[in-house]
Amino acid sequence: MLGLFLSAAQEHPSIQFRTLEIDRDIDLRVALRGALDKGCPVVEITHREGRAFTSEGRLAPSLFGGSSSLNLSPGDVVVMSGGATGISAHLARGLVPFAPRLVFLGRTPLDPGINPAKPRPTPSSSEAFTIDPRASEIARTLADLHSSGIEATYHTCDVTDAKAVRAILGEVASRYGRIDGIIHGAGVLRDGPLSQMTPDEFSRVMDVKFLGAWNLFSGAEGAGLRFFVGLSSAAAIQGNPGQVNYAAANRMMSGLLRNLRRKNGAIRFKALMLPPVEGAGMAEDPEIRELLKWKGVAYIHVNELAGLFCRELFVAPVEDDWVMFTRRLPAVTTSMLNDAIRPSPREELD
Repeated sequence: MLGLFLSAAQEHPSIQFRTLEIDRDIDLRVALRGALDKGCPVVEITHREGRAFTSEGRLAPSLFGGSSSLNLSPGDVVVMSGGATGISAHLARGLVPFAPRLVFLGRTPLDPGINPAKPRPTPSSSEAFTIDPRASEIARTLADLHSSGIEATYHTCDVTDAKAVRAILGEVASRYGRIDGIIHGAGVLRDGPLSQMTPDEFSRVMDVKFLGAWNLFSGAEGAGLRFFVGLSSAAAIQGNPGQVNYAAANRMMSGLLRNLRRKNGAIRFKALMLPPVEGAGMAEDPEIRELLKWKGVAYIHVNELAGLFCRELFVAPVEDDWVMFTRRLPAVTTSMLNDAIRPSPREELD
């Protein structure tokens, strides 16, 4: 609900949106009166022990040095949803130095006649109309990884199908004896104004992110899971007009991972709130790029993201379960984002 409200508040500035978290001992009248205060633009309000709070995002140093509690060794098994395309493919290439075994899940059917261990020949003009470009990209990704000495496989699977996810992860665990990590990058867009959004457009986006994460975690239960990374979005923190479903889905998935972390202390959970990514991903669409440029939104390059991803997974503090990579904090009033306190520059990187 919070992710939805953060976006809806930008689409409908004349309406006051609030989420109000309360405990049993709160004076409800006082809490409601505070929530209706027009002088406070922040959407999220939490009442605890007679005081009102909200979440705040802050700049934090990315520390180097010291030993990490998470290591990825040759032969470790990593499952990646979202298909072997786009951002997921670049993150997979970033893991090559660790030599894991990679298992990709995606909805795109892959022609069984394609040998992913070999580059696919250039199609003739008559074949070009029948080849799915995503299937071709998947085949290229697998071929690239194989040429780098990485064992990589692809399975056609919709992560919203719990039975299918459980069957494939069971097969993976049976084959390799374990599943060390999951990177949940699957996502779909069904953008549009809230007033025109259909229930199906809302639930489809929600299901891929939230149910997909739950199905993957549940399917890997008992397989020795050591880390779970969800590729979320900055929209989960700041909202975004026209993306109430996407903001809600990513906020809900991020909340799920935080909750799972509290109950599964031996597993490292990370929700990475990504900004628009240059070189891959949904924000590469020319119309979206033009719109975000007009709004002053800064991209990060996909190769830079791959480095940030590895550093966050293996080096950063375990307790940082929500992280937003961004060049500058967005100018929104509905969320508390504090860039006034600068971290120390000593051997640290913003």
